[in-house]
Amino acid sequence: AGFVGIYIDGVYVPSSFAQGIELSNVERVEVLKGPQSALFGRATLSGAINYVTKRPGRDWEGRTSASFGEFSHYELSGTIGGPVSDDWSVLLGGRMYSRESPYVNQLTGAKDVGGQSSRNATVAVRWTPSERFEAYLRVLLGRDDDELAPVYLQNSTFNNCLRQTPTGIPTYFCGEVLPNADAIRVATSNASVTAPFRGTFQDDGQAGMDRDSGRAALTLDWQLNDTVALTSLTSFGRDKIRDGTDLTTRAAFAYGPSVGLPSITFDRDVRFEDYAQELRASFDTGGRFSGLVGLYYYRETRSEVLPYRTGAASNNGERTSTNYAGFGRLQFDATDALSFGVEARWQSDEIKLLNKSFTNNIDIAVKTDSVLPRFTADYNLTPNLMAYGVVSKGSKPASINTAAELVACPERQKTKEEEADNIELGLKGRLFENRLTFQAAVFDIDWTEQEYSGVLQPGECGNNLALIRLTTNAGKTSIKGIELEATAIVIPDWLDVRLSYSINDTQIDVGRATTATEALEGILAFGTSGFTPTCQLTPIPAMGTAPVQSIYCPSAGTGFVNTLQGGDFTGLNTSWPAQAEYLFSFTGNLAHQLGSTGFEWFVRADYSRASKQYESIYNLAYIGPRENLNLRLGLRGERTEIALWGRNVTNDDTPTTLLRSVAFADDDGSGPRNANSRAYSVYLADPRQYGLSISYKF
Repeated sequence: AGFVGIYIDGVYVPSSFAQGIELSNVERVEVLKGPQSALFGRATLSGAINYVTKRPGRDWEGRTSASFGEFSHYELSGTIGGPVSDDWSVLLGGRMYSRESPYVNQLTGAKDVGGQSSRNATVAVRWTPSERFEAYLRVLLGRDDDELAPVYLQNSTFNNCLRQTPTGIPTYFCGEVLPNADAIRVATSNASVTAPFRGTFQDDGQAGMDRDSGRAALTLDWQLNDTVALTSLTSFGRDKIRDGTDLTTRAAFAYGPSVGLPSITFDRDVRFEDYAQELRASFDTGGRFSGLVGLYYYRETRSEVLPYRTGAASNNGERTSTNYAGFGRLQFDATDALSFGVEARWQSDEIKLLNKSFTNNIDIAVKTDSVLPRFTADYNLTPNLMAYGVVSKGSKPASINTAAELVACPERQKTKEEEADNIELGLKGRLFENRLTFQAAVFDIDWTEQEYSGVLQPGECGNNLALIRLTTNAGKTSIKGIELEATAIVIPDWLDVRLSYSINDTQIDVGRATTATEALEGILAFGTSGFTPTCQLTPIPAMGTAPVQSIYCPSAGTGFVNTLQGGDFTGLNTSWPAQAEYLFSFTGNLAHQLGSTGFEWFVRADYSRASKQYESIYNLAYIGPRENLNLRLGLRGERTEIALWGRNVTNDDTPTTLLRSVAFADDDGSGPRNANSRAYSVYLADPRQYGLSISYKF
């Protein structure tokens, strides 16, 4: 649940760049569960993932690899690094990746959805003038050119529940939403838009995502003496993303003109720029105390233009996020077996949106200040068994929705800061002469003001014409869970396995509907018991169509009506959407020496299963459960490896994402069954794929 922060070498990476992280130069991955805000900082509500890159060494070494597979898949990568003098060493790396679409678009008759292409480069320089000082500069460059994601629209004829009065027409779908690869029908280019309609994709006239990214980070480590060390982390990043999509995910060409839009071919140009600086001092007396203190600064700028629109409506303005923080940690070893840790972070976040494209400038800001503590206790029951406890608080900064139309409903322009209070108790240990390692934990999380993606339909924010996707706060959720992990050497020099299992029992204590449509959905599903409406007093105009007084809102005085804007539901006892309650994974490695050849044969299997995931807080529609099996078998020696691989071997076609949409005017050839009928955008998973890979180390 919540938000996991992504880091490279301890440096925070915005989500725009994190989506394109290239892993060929990653030495290891550190996964930290639970709120990590005290030390890692902003946006680590549920944990942090830190990718540690390989630094240039004092010996020349390198690695090259090639992979080929179905769907014209190929991936070529290589790194080489070593010393250029006694003090200096360098590393160079590169990667090329491409895969064509596995799916046919029924609109164009071509495989033009789901294809991917990437180019990446790495340059790293390491300077070690003494044993006490080291500087490490890393530059990452990337270029992505992806086709539109494979998606189809499950139309309103599938709806089977929440019948409206008096028509009896079902407006929603209850049950498992299934994929249909034969029903993909999306506009992927201007040429695919038929007359009299027109396409408005920019640049090459194609849908999809183009991204140019660059990041540079400088790490300075200085060991002042045997007790104190200083570290400086400086980073700068810049991303340019052009995102073009079919707004309807159904090539519903008539929709755009019917609501006043130029087209359904939505196009967006987003620019990101971020800068961060962290300074920390750590100490270790060699006795019972150790710790660190630090300061942090972060600034991100995001500008967004919608070139498919004209005039002021094409500009969504510039959003800036600024974060200041101070943090510290103190570790106390009370005895040889018992230790305590105290961490804390004070941080101040301010997000601003400025858009000067309109007569009345859009100039809004939201600021939050928070103190985020974390307490730990570790006790070694035996030399091979440790019990631990963690109490922590995490947060995710508030945000601002940039859509210019939201000026008509300012209460939806901002979100509140998410918070999570976490308690975790667990055991870690090693048994059977270290052949078995395990970890078991139970946890309890109180999660408030959680963010989720919502949709405003036309007319739900003033006179908005287009669908507006926005981020909003949901309410309050309680999470209780169990996590089990174990790694075992079953047969030495032959077989080892890894197992993990987790239960995440999420219960929505307060579910929040942020639009009238969502509130009516909840009322149809659960009734009005426990429902507190959010209403808006609206004057009756002297001329024109008057708004309708909602039966769920108090009566207004003369000349006014009360309209429904949303509301809170208590006692839903439903699960948090897009969150699997059960997760299971298994990895098995079977390997043995092949005589005296210097090679060993190996077989590796990775299996995972995730339980179903609901689409909304009402738990009506869902996808899953999802299973995935990957296999790899081959030969490897000291320097060379050759392997056959299979991904999604069971060809599980469970969708990856499910989003509610509206039933567009031509979604089934005859129009939506009701003005409030829903449809669902279903994003398809990659099908089964086989291939061959070869690698060589030198």
